[in-house]
Amino acid sequence: MAGLAALPAATGRSWAASGASFPSRPIRILVGYQAGGTLDRQVRFVAEALQASMGVPVIVENRPGASGNIGASALVQAPADGYTLMLAENATLFLNQHLFKNLNYQPYRDFQFIGAMGMSSFALVVNPAFPTRTLEEFIAHCRAHPGQLNYASAGVTSAQRIAMELFLHAYGLDMVHVAYNGGRPARLDLMRGAVQAMMAELSGGLDNIRSGQIRPLAVAARERVPSIPDVPTFAEKGAKDVVYVSLTGFVGPAGMPAEIVHQLNAELNKALSDRKVEGKLREDGVERLQGSPEAFLQRVRAEDQRNLAILRAYNIHSE
Repeated sequence: MAGLAALPAATGRSWAASGASFPSRPIRILVGYQAGGTLDRQVRFVAEALQASMGVPVIVENRPGASGNIGASALVQAPADGYTLMLAENATLFLNQHLFKNLNYQPYRDFQFIGAMGMSSFALVVNPAFPTRTLEEFIAHCRAHPGQLNYASAGVTSAQRIAMELFLHAYGLDMVHVAYNGGRPARLDLMRGAVQAMMAELSGGLDNIRSGQIRPLAVAARERVPSIPDVPTFAEKGAKDVVYVSLTGFVGPAGMPAEIVHQLNAELNKALSDRKVEGKLREDGVERLQGSPEAFLQRVRAEDQRNLAILRAYNIHSE
């Protein structure tokens, strides 16, 4: 089926045979979120290594808005020549196609999957002044005050909301959702005490946890997270299905020459193997991922299927 392969089919005349040299000019990496945010910071770790290895400028360009859709729209309108890429995450990789009616791109049709970058877990966190210090105390407090407590997320259709809904349904809790335009403003209001809790992505909230600005109660991972080893998993507390991850990886416009896709994938894996890059991502709460375009696409499809089931089960949709 057209658009579903991780790599494009070979054409009659290969890129190499045409005499072209790649790369011969700057490469753009689009980010569908604001400068200074989590994804923006992480892509710059990788861009620096790519630039050093490939010998051309690698420029990060922020196209924030609409849950990443503005950046994704710019990507699919760009030439499929390898000079415009995007760091994509759950929203643009698979969530938005199920949540927005008039989306002008479809990931499996319009993206060329190049390679995964990383995976980050989520943690249920509260303001340090909130009167609960354990997950059990938080659950008891929610049950004693149904519909009276708020939780924040990065948006109506955000990964933070989906992770939180998994938790709420697992324990039969009722909280009011407060959607923000991004994870950072949501965390800031949590730290101010304007909301009581959120399911924070560790790649964005780890510094706040380490500094004591927010208190973690449990992680939505299959195993304890090395960066916060004293925090239990939900599975340890009887909710084995409260597991959620944020997946990130690089994509380009569909139709890219196979030779360029292979070259970019090799350069990405090389950059991610750099100890400096790996260390920075690990400090940011990201588990590094590497592999082929096919492996990345397979991982995206698996996460897509699981997330679609969650969206339908809990009636999560754009507003």
